[in-house]
Amino acid sequence: MPCYTVTTMELDASRFKEDVLKDAIKAEGFSVREFEGGFYGYKGVDCVRFSKGNLTITAEDTAQVSAAVKRAYARETIKRAARKYRMRVTEVSKNELRLRV
Repeated sequence: MPCYTVTTMELDASRFKEDVLKDAIKAEGFSVREFEGGFYGYKGVDCVRFSKGNLTITAEDTAQVSAAVKRAYARETIKRAARKYRMRVTEVSKNELRLRV
């Protein structure tokens, strides 16, 4: 029996904006490499690949990595919207942001 198991999960990310997703993955500590039509993100044994509207996650715990990527995407989206409307963002915790005018 192996000491660890790596699984793969594929998500429909056609509604995700590539630049926002890329910045979100970088904020989660992934090293990002671009290729024609998408990008890869690596962090240890975890890998995130975005191409043609699909997000493929290969990791020891795909559910945890998927949740982290989704949280990071939401956080990055909020930060960009706040900048657009000249609001200040304070990160209270990994799951909580405060906006101030």
